[in-house]
Amino acid sequence: MNYPKISIVTPSFNQGKYLEQTILSIINQKYPNLEYIIIDGGSTDDSVEIIRKYERHLTYWVSEKDNGQCDAINKGLNRITGELFNWINSDDYLEDGALFMVADAYKTEPEKKIFCFGLNYLNGNKKELFKPKNNPNDRVQCFCAPAISQPATFFSVNAIQKIGALNLQLHYSMDYEWWLKFMFLFGNESIFVDSEPIATFRIHEDAKTSKGNDNFANDMANILYSLSESVGIKEYSRLLASGFIIDKKYFFACDEKCFDKKIIERMVIFFLLKRCRLVYNKKQYVFANEILNSINFSSFHFSIQERIWLDELKKNATPKNWIHFRLKRKLKYIFSS
Repeated sequence: MNYPKISIVTPSFNQGKYLEQTILSIINQKYPNLEYIIIDGGSTDDSVEIIRKYERHLTYWVSEKDNGQCDAINKGLNRITGELFNWINSDDYLEDGALFMVADAYKTEPEKKIFCFGLNYLNGNKKELFKPKNNPNDRVQCFCAPAISQPATFFSVNAIQKIGALNLQLHYSMDYEWWLKFMFLFGNESIFVDSEPIATFRIHEDAKTSKGNDNFANDMANILYSLSESVGIKEYSRLLASGFIIDKKYFFACDEKCFDKKIIERMVIFFLLKRCRLVYNKKQYVFANEILNSINFSSFHFSIQERIWLDELKKNATPKNWIHFRLKRKLKYIFSS
């Protein structure tokens, strides 16, 4: 049987307590056409000893100082020769039979560019299944609310060659930027979806995702700011700059001929409604008012969830002023308790 070559890169730094499980989950797949690369950032724990223990199963490995996760993954990308690619972080792991499922999907639908599967979330001893909600027939959903279950999402290497490496300016939402580039260049029809879980994402206190909600939001705001600037929606880029930390040096590098102004507008509005509908301080109150005054919401067809967010935003931003809002909230708390 002709199995497509699957290339996996594991970026790692001082994750020795999880790394061995990650490595074993990949090499114990017994997948006959695997290219496995580990890029370690110069760990000072027992990571290097663990890697050496399994180096006969590895295509390549190195332990040296790098510039973070994206840099490590890009080093691996420069060496891969497979048809399909994913990175598996050193605190996540693959489920049994995962690579054979990916290969079967690719052989069945070789024209697809992204292969999305279910993902288990492991929090302590509690394991929960997250099914990918991506709908290849719903363009707005694929752009505005993609379910990027990173360890369970494999990419066509041919497509990656057109998209380019991960952006070193992003530290939290690089997979979101990659996803959008795939969508702009190849369309939502390029997605394959299967709800069967093939990987487990570990939630723990040292994980990047456990610490960086504001950082994720700022990364996403930078992506949307650059896209808004590229298609000339200056009022939206000004709005994003008002509410988030924007790095003017960041640029969403993609063929602008593929950009769709209307879908970018929808992406910005979805992001703002999801992130800014709640108000806890004066700065957020002022920004909520800016959103309501800057966007013509009547011109968009919203999902039920977006309408709920919009109603929350209006409720929080329509009181006459910040003092009035605080008083109203205080009275509600007194009479409800």
